[in-house]
Amino acid sequence: MKMPNKMNEKDQAVLDKFGALLGGDESSDDLSSELQQFGLNAEDLRSAAFQRIRERATQQYSSRGKNIPSKMREALAQLKPPTAAEEHVLKEKRAVQHVQSFLAAVRTAGAGAFQPFSLTPAFRNKEDETPESDQQLLDEQQKQLDDEGEQ
Repeated sequence: MKMPNKMNEKDQAVLDKFGALLGGDESSDDLSSELQQFGLNAEDLRSAAFQRIRERATQQYSSRGKNIPSKMREALAQLKPPTAAEEHVLKEKRAVQHVQSFLAAVRTAGAGAFQPFSLTPAFRNKEDETPESDQQLLDEQQKQLDDEGEQ
C-alpha cells in the first residue's frame, strides 16, 4: 500500500505561491503586486522557476534514463511558457473578461447614471430689429476694425 505524500508547511506554502502565480484569480494579482513592490517581475520568476525545474529534471532523471516524477512533470507543464498561439488565445480571453467587467460595471451603475438628454437650441430667436444697445456695440466694433485696417 502506497503511503500518501505528506508535505510540510514550508513546501505547501511554496506550492500555494506557485499556484497563485499561475492562476488567474485574485491571489495572483495580489502576488504580482507584492512581487512588483520588491522589483520582481512575475513572468521572469515563472521563467526562472521553469528553467531550474527543467534543468533538475534533465540532470537527475532524463539523462539517467529514469522517468520524471509526476509532480515535477506537472510543474513543468504549468510553468512552460505559452506558445504564440496560446498567448493569442490568452490575450483574447483577457480582452473578453475586461469587456465583460466593463459591461457589468455599467449595468450595476443602473439607468440612473445615463439620463436621456434632449437637444435644445442654444441661440436666441432672431428679432426683426436689432435693439439700439446692440447696434451701438456693433457699430463701435466695426469702427475699431476699420481703424485697424487703415493703419
